[in-house]
Amino acid sequence: MLNTVAGNVGLLLQAVLFAGTYLLAAPRRGRPVALLYAAMVAVNGYALVLLGAMLLGIPWQSANLILALAAGVSLASAPLRSRLRRASADIAPILRRNWGAIAIVGALVLVQGVAAALAPELSIDGQLYHGPTLAQLVQQGTLWGWDAPNQYLFYTDLTMVSGLNLATFTGAAVFDNGIQIPHLVLLMLAINAALRTRFARSWIRMALAALLVTAPVVWMQPRILYVDVAYAGALVALVVMIATVRHTRSLDFVVAGIAGVSIVAMKPAGILTGALLLVAYAAVAVWRLRRDGARVLPTLGRILAAFVPAAVLASGFYLRNFVVFGNPVYPVKTKVGPSTSRASSTSASSPRGTADRASSTRSAGSPTRSTSGTGSCTA
Repeated sequence: MLNTVAGNVGLLLQAVLFAGTYLLAAPRRGRPVALLYAAMVAVNGYALVLLGAMLLGIPWQSANLILALAAGVSLASAPLRSRLRRASADIAPILRRNWGAIAIVGALVLVQGVAAALAPELSIDGQLYHGPTLAQLVQQGTLWGWDAPNQYLFYTDLTMVSGLNLATFTGAAVFDNGIQIPHLVLLMLAINAALRTRFARSWIRMALAALLVTAPVVWMQPRILYVDVAYAGALVALVVMIATVRHTRSLDFVVAGIAGVSIVAMKPAGILTGALLLVAYAAVAVWRLRRDGARVLPTLGRILAAFVPAAVLASGFYLRNFVVFGNPVYPVKTKVGPSTSRASSTSASSPRGTADRASSTRSAGSPTRSTSGTGSCTA
C-alpha cells in the first residue's frame, strides 16, 4: 500500500513539475523549447533528486512525500502564483490549435502502454539486471542493503529510478516494463524543438518525430526494460540545446546540466559522452554570451553553479559503488597505473560485499511479469 500511494503521489508531482516548468519557460523561450525543458525536469531532473535522496538513505517513498510537500509550499508564493496564472491564461486555445500534435503523441503512448501492460519482460538485459535493479529500488527504498542476484545490478541506472512511480502506482507489476515511455515522449519533444525553425506547424514536427521513433530499433525498446531510448532522449536534448538555444540564462544552464549528467547516470558508457557534451555546451554558451557583452568568468561561474549540483546528484550509484566496492564503476574493472580495482567475493548484503555469488546466473527469473521488476512488492 505504501508503494502504491507513493507512486501515485510521485506521478502527480511529476505532472506538477512538467506543467510548472512549461508555464514558467514558455513566455521567453517559446512553446517547443519549454515543452522540452518541462519533460527534462519532470523525468530526469526529478529522478536525479530521487537518486540523491536514496544515496542519503532516504527511501524514495518518503522522498516523494517530502518533494510533494515542498511543491505545495512553493505555491504559497504570491509572485510565483501570479506568473503561473498569467502564463496559463491561453492554455485552452493552445491545446485547440495543437490538437493534431497532441493526438500523434497520445496515439504512440497508447500503443506502447498497451504493449507494456500486456507483454511479459523477455529481454535478456531486462531480466538479468535492469528489472532486478528496479525491484531492489522498490523493495529496499534506497541504494543500500541490496540482496542482489548478480553483480550486474550495480551498474548506474538512472532510468530505473525515473520509472519507480510508473512501476508502482497500480499496486501491481502492470507498467513496470514501460518505464521508457516518458523518455520516448522526451525524445519526440527534443526532435520537435530541433525542427521548430523549419516547420511552423506542430503536427508536422510531431509527425516527423513519430517517423523517427517508430523505426524498429527504437520502437521496440520503450516497452521493454532497456535504457537506450532514455539515453538517446537526454543526448539528443542536449545536442539540440547546444545547436539551437541562442540566448542562454540560468534556467537553460540548469536544464542542460540535467541532460548532461543524466547521460552519465544512465550507464557507465555515458561518462565520457556526457562530459564532452557538457564541455561543448559550456563553451558555446560562453561564446554566445561573450558576444552579447557578458564577462567570461561570471558566466562560467553561473554554468558551474548549475552543473555541479546536478553532477553530485547523478553520482549516486557511483558513490555507492565506491563506498561498498572501492570501485565507482563496479562491476567494470578499472586500472590506474599498475593497480587494478577488483571486486571482493563476499555477499552483496554485507556492508562491503558484492553479488558475485550468482554472477554466472544468466537470468534473474522466469520470463513472467514478476521478473521485470516489482512483482508483488509494490503493494
